Amino acid sequence: MSTVFLLRPDLNLLFKHGYLYSTQPAASITLDIESISSEEKRKVLEAKFNDLCGKYGLMSMRDTLLYICLVEHDAAELKFQYVYKQYNEFKRAKELASLLLLKQSDKHDTMTIKVSTLTDTVKISDRQLVQWIGDLIERTIREQDFVPDILGNAVMSFVSDAEDVISYDHHNQLNYTNIEKIAVSAVRKPGIRERNRCLTTFLMALLKFMTEEQLLPKPVNIRYTDAQLNFLFELSVMLEWLQPFDFDSEPKDYMYTLLTNQAKVIRA
Repeated sequence: MSTVFLLRPDLNLLFKHGYLYSTQPAASITLDIESISSEEKRKVLEAKFNDLCGKYGLMSMRDTLLYICLVEHDAAELKFQYVYKQYNEFKRAKELASLLLLKQSDKHDTMTIKVSTLTDTVKISDRQLVQWIGDLIERTIREQDFVPDILGNAVMSFVSDAEDVISYDHHNQLNYTNIEKIAVSAVRKPGIRERNRCLTTFLMALLKFMTEEQLLPKPVNIRYTDAQLNFLFELSVMLEWLQPFDFDSEPKDYMYTLLTNQAKVIRA
C-alpha cells in the first residue's frame, strides 16, 4: 500500500536536477510513495520534516527538499527490498537443489520429510509417499509447471542445457551440474552493509542537490560540514534507516564515515 503526498515544490529546480521532465505551471503536485504505508505515517513524517527544516533554516525549501527526499528514499527502500528478494530466491533455490540431490543419492531409501511450526511437527517417513513427493517436485521443475515469482529465476537453471538454454516444450531434463553448483554456493543474508549502501546512495543524491543549491553551504576545502552531517543523520533516523541509540560515536562522525566509505566504493 502506498501513500500520496500533496506538495508545492519549486518545479524549475526539480526540472533542473532531473526530477521532472517539464515545468508546466501547477499549484501543487502529487507524489505516490510506496514505502510510506499509511496516512498516519505520512502526517507524522511531514510534521517531523517541518521541525527538521525549521531547525536547520530550510523552511523556504521545505516542499522541494521533501519531494527529493521522498523520491530518493523510496528508490533506496525498493532497491533494498529487491536485494532481499534476490537473497530469498537464491536461498530457496539452494534448499531445493539440496533436496533434489538428496533424492538422487543412495541415502534416498531412508529419507524422511519433516515439517514444523512453532507448536507442531509432522514427519513423513513412508517410503512411497516420500518418493511420490520427490517425483512431484522433480516433474514440476522439469515441466516448468510453477510460477517463477514463487520459486525464483535461479530455479530455471535447473532445466537449462550445457549452453544455459531453456527449452519451453516441457520435455527438459534436470541439469544436475547446475543443481550441484547452486547446492554448494554460499548464500549471504543482506544486512547492515547492503542497507547502508542503499542509504548512502539516497543521502549522496540529496547532498548533491543541497550543495549545488547552496543549502547548508560549506567552505571549498571542507568535505562535509557538521550541519550537513547532523541534518542527514536526523533525516535518516526520521525515515527509520537508522536508530539513534545504535552508535558509540557522535552522529556526525558516523555519517562522515558512512559517506566517505561510499565515495571510495564509487571511485573504485
